[in-house]
Amino acid sequence: MPRWQNKQRTITRDIADWRAPRVASEGDPVARFAAMGRIYGEILGSRRAPGVLTLGSAWSFSRLLSGDATTIATDGMDPIWRLPHDLALPSPENPDGAMVLVGGGARLGALNAFLEGDHRPGDLSLRTSGSHDGQSVAGMIGTGSHGSTLGFGAFQNQIKGLHLVTGPGRSVWLEPYPILDPAIIAAISTEPPIRDAALFDGALVHLGGMGIVSAALLEAAPFFLIDVVKTMKRLTAADIAMLAKGDFRGFAASCGRDEMPYHLEIVLDPYAPFEGEGPEPRRGGRHEAMITFHFRVPDWDMPVRGMIVPASQRREFDRIYDGPLGRMIIRVGRRFAGDLFNLIPPQTLYPILSTDFRRYLGQMRLSWGRATGPYVPRTFGGIEVPLHNDSFAFARSDLETALRRMTGAFRARGGGHLVMTLRFVSQAAGAMAFTRFPETVVVNCDGVRTTRSQAAVRRILAALERDPAIPFSQHWGKMGEFTQGRLRREYGDPGDPRPSRARRWREARETLLDPAMRAAFASDGLREWGLA
Repeated sequence: MPRWQNKQRTITRDIADWRAPRVASEGDPVARFAAMGRIYGEILGSRRAPGVLTLGSAWSFSRLLSGDATTIATDGMDPIWRLPHDLALPSPENPDGAMVLVGGGARLGALNAFLEGDHRPGDLSLRTSGSHDGQSVAGMIGTGSHGSTLGFGAFQNQIKGLHLVTGPGRSVWLEPYPILDPAIIAAISTEPPIRDAALFDGALVHLGGMGIVSAALLEAAPFFLIDVVKTMKRLTAADIAMLAKGDFRGFAASCGRDEMPYHLEIVLDPYAPFEGEGPEPRRGGRHEAMITFHFRVPDWDMPVRGMIVPASQRREFDRIYDGPLGRMIIRVGRRFAGDLFNLIPPQTLYPILSTDFRRYLGQMRLSWGRATGPYVPRTFGGIEVPLHNDSFAFARSDLETALRRMTGAFRARGGGHLVMTLRFVSQAAGAMAFTRFPETVVVNCDGVRTTRSQAAVRRILAALERDPAIPFSQHWGKMGEFTQGRLRREYGDPGDPRPSRARRWREARETLLDPAMRAAFASDGLREWGLA
């Protein structure tokens, strides 16, 4: 019996019915996409377990990956086809873009390589994606992976059609309005297309509960390059207020470049995130935030501009792990098993990470795909660091209040082995998108998975729930502690006929799946939260 673990080793299962289908890597593209739908339908008809679980890269920490299920590894179901302009209509907001049909099992790295080609005119770029390129397309859509492209939603905002396998020998093409050529739809789907914007939005963030995502129609942008600029700055309350108002150009100007960013990510020390919040750090009196800008280059043949980082910040720092502390941590790591990282003082995490970040201060010109490379696990003394990821989304206008609430709860009992990362997006497509506010800030709690980190996040969650004036949501693919009550607070009651996000999701599921298939595509999490 195969044993399976997710990437982060937080879920382990014995698999009684493991399937790893593959579709031909060459040949007529329509035939390849049609074959994928048939293969998935045959698996649903021959399964030897009551449930069905499709696996992408298995990056997620979520309880969506659970249940007694026939488990389908989708690595081999990954064709990618750029459609000629006469076979799919680009949207009015991206008239120079191009439509690409991509298998749900395709990884982001392969998709970026396909789109960007040789970096020549006519090549393409994604408009946004997550922080690395190992995730599958279906997984990113299903959990609402968001990135930090300013004025844009999440990865699924680029999706304009879905091919869903909904039962043995049954599949449907779903799109918000007529986009894909009817002849292609007829070739890959067993049923007439469903063109319904509300239904499409309900099913888009599918949470693994809408059938198998065989393929997605993705709208890419014309190829572009970005200046990736890394700098550091001690934030003030005025900076936080500027970010809460959405004055991203003003914030960039305060960092040395008076230009509207395309993407912005800010990593904070939760012990002292900005001046006036938390005690001043003992070492040097300043904990500067780690800031990454992406500036979209309008003419991608222009020369690379120089560094914007002040010379005073471009100095060498003692490498912590070359000193006595580093040698001690390595010895401890080799000596102890289990949750050994609890032995490391959590206040040392941010200095370690910021020391490493300073090696990359300055500017690089990259394509979007090169800027979102593979995830590389961190190791201490040859021991892989267990990763902790939690994400909370708020209305951007609540940023300062939410940060004070979160960092205060974090510090209450000594904190944990975490840093906090700010990302900024507009409201995402999909009824169950967790970045659901018109202008959203996401606060990630990232770091080392220790009992102290987990306790700190539980305190944060409790503090946020005590203040109903600050609505928030949790990321579906991270370590969030979902309950039925929390789902109802964030998305509404799926069993209540009154309109809500959760009700729209359930109505989409009831439209697309018959009762037997609803039971099959029902993870433990969906059942517990009242969605299935």
